Amino acid sequence: MNVISISGNLCKDIEINYTKNNKMYTENTIGVKNRKKREDGSYCSDFIDIVAFENKAKYLAEYAQKGDYIEVAGKLRVDSWRNEAGEYRERSYVVVDELKITTSKRKDKTDEKEELPF
Repeated sequence: MNVISISGNLCKDIEINYTKNNKMYTENTIGVKNRKKREDGSYCSDFIDIVAFENKAKYLAEYAQKGDYIEVAGKLRVDSWRNEAGEYRERSYVVVDELKITTSKRKDKTDEKEELPF
C-alpha cells in the first residue's frame, strides 16, 4: 500500500502549469515541522515536494497561497534518471489525492466593504 499523509505550510505561491498533453498541474513544497528541536529551541522542518493535478491544482490556485497550512493525502512517488553528465538523480514527491486548506491568509473578496459615497 502506498499512502502518505502530511500537513504543513505551503512554501511558495501556487503557479499553474500544463503538461505536454495539456493537463493542468502545480508543484509546491510543504514545510512540515517535526518534533526535533535545535539548540536554540526552534523546531527543525522537513520540506516535502507535492504535485497536484487538474481540479486539485485549480482548487489550490484559487484558495491557497504561500504560508497557508494545508493537509494532503496521496501517493509517494520516486523518479530516477541520469542527467547529461551521466550522474544518477532521484526525486521524491507526493502526488496529491486529497487536500484540505486548514488556515488561509487569503482574504475573501466578498468580505471587502465598499465605501459608500454618502
